[in-house]
Amino acid sequence: MSDLEERLRRQLPQLAAKMVEHHAAGIGQPVTGIRRRRRYSAQARRLIQLAAAVVVLVAAAGGIGVLLDQPPDVITTTAPVTSTPLDALAAMPATQPEPEPVTSTPLDALAAMPATQPEPEPVTSTPLDTLAATEPESLADAPCTSPEVVDQTLEALVADCEVLWNFYRNSDVEYPFGFDESEWSHTNPLQNWNGVTVTDGRVTELSPRSFPPGSSRLSSDLGDLTALQELFLCGLSGPIPAELGNLSNLRFIRFSDSTGCDNSLTGQVPPELGNITTLQELWLDGNQLSGPIPVELSQLVNLEELNLEDNELSGSIPPELGNLANLLTLGLSCNSLTGSIPAELGNLTNLRYLDLSYNNLPGPIPAELLDIAGLKSLSLAGTGRSGSVPAGLADIANLVFLDLSDNDLSGSIPPELLRLTSLRGLWLSGTGLSGPMPAELADLANLEDLNLSNNELWGPIPAELADLTNLVYLDLSGNELSGPIPAELASLTGLRLLLLEDNELSGPVPAGLAGLPDLLTLRLGDNELLGPVPAELVDFNEDIGPAIGQGDEPWQYTWYFHPCSNT
Repeated sequence: MSDLEERLRRQLPQLAAKMVEHHAAGIGQPVTGIRRRRRYSAQARRLIQLAAAVVVLVAAAGGIGVLLDQPPDVITTTAPVTSTPLDALAAMPATQPEPEPVTSTPLDALAAMPATQPEPEPVTSTPLDTLAATEPESLADAPCTSPEVVDQTLEALVADCEVLWNFYRNSDVEYPFGFDESEWSHTNPLQNWNGVTVTDGRVTELSPRSFPPGSSRLSSDLGDLTALQELFLCGLSGPIPAELGNLSNLRFIRFSDSTGCDNSLTGQVPPELGNITTLQELWLDGNQLSGPIPVELSQLVNLEELNLEDNELSGSIPPELGNLANLLTLGLSCNSLTGSIPAELGNLTNLRYLDLSYNNLPGPIPAELLDIAGLKSLSLAGTGRSGSVPAGLADIANLVFLDLSDNDLSGSIPPELLRLTSLRGLWLSGTGLSGPMPAELADLANLEDLNLSNNELWGPIPAELADLTNLVYLDLSGNELSGPIPAELASLTGLRLLLLEDNELSGPVPAGLAGLPDLLTLRLGDNELLGPVPAELVDFNEDIGPAIGQGDEPWQYTWYFHPCSNT
């Protein structure tokens, strides 16, 4: 190889760059529709092909002198060439002797030639457009035409696959579900894709395992998965498409915060969801949905669980929801609902869980609601109630949890409530109740969680509370309780949280409290306690009022102060 040829070989990349700079218009438009992770490798392949094209053009044009706008006889010389690099040749001064005319045409002139110029001789290099068309298949291309993924004789399953792939491809981030994309690939059978279940040649479940927040949007063509029975998705943003109402076999929809998801769906609840009469569970809690509750949801005759909690829903509660005869759970808390509680909800004779808390629903509790004998959990906290605690609540004999917190109630704790011997949780925090704590609270033998904080209760703490052997959480803070802390409380060996701060308690701190094996939180500050802090309690420290001793904070404690995540 001559010195010149060697320099040409070394400077071929620079020549390719010059070709790109001066003749980009001849290369064609950039290839689009290819995912970012493939784009740069595709450009590299094109550059290699471009370099090959340069070599072919050099040969066709009569030599490298064409590229440098120099005739071949100027380049081809017997004189030593080591002192004149190619860059210098390209920059030769205008005073250099004029060369003899040559038949080759500089590239600038070639670019300006009219379209009628005779076609060049065919070359063996592959045109760039052809290269783009024959580029190896990327993940941007649907795998659903691959027999390895889907049996191509099952047309409906191939169509289901295409819907899933479009959902995957239309996500806002490159890896919408937070999993290894090889699970959704051109070689993995559809039934092995993450969260996909195939039954009798159709996709029947979509529930991918993990999701970054806001990574995916529900696409309208999900409504074409007509055999789908279960749809559990997280990391969602944007609206719920009305086309989901076409899923006539669907039994479960969970776009929910209750299952550990982080969704941020917006817009209204589509009335079309009322068309899915097979639906048994509809969980849309923990989103940013707004607008009214669609009356059409009353058509879901098989619905057992309706959870719309923790959204931005407005308007009144549709009385038609009382037609959902199979409903077991109705959660509407933490919205902006207004009006009264419909008496028609009393028709829900199978209801077990009702949470209407933190809405503006003043007025009396309908008597019909108190007739639901099987009701186990009733939450009416922060609903704008006033007056005394309804004595009729005592008629719900099977009630396990009652929450009337954050209302403007008056009077004392009604003795009728103390007949609810099935109660495991009683929350009357921030209601304005006054009077002494009734010793009969000890009759609630199954009680695990008692919250009477932030009221106007006065008098001593009944020692009889020590008879509540199942008690786990006891919050009496923010009252006007006085007298000593009963030493008997040290016998509540299952106690995890004890809040007695901000009262008028006096006397010494019972050393026996340090022997409570499961105690995590102890607050005794802002009282009139006397004497030194028992050495055994020093670990709880700083005026005996820190939040946590050891272990995890009980969820109930967090709930007291943060009832709704959207407030």
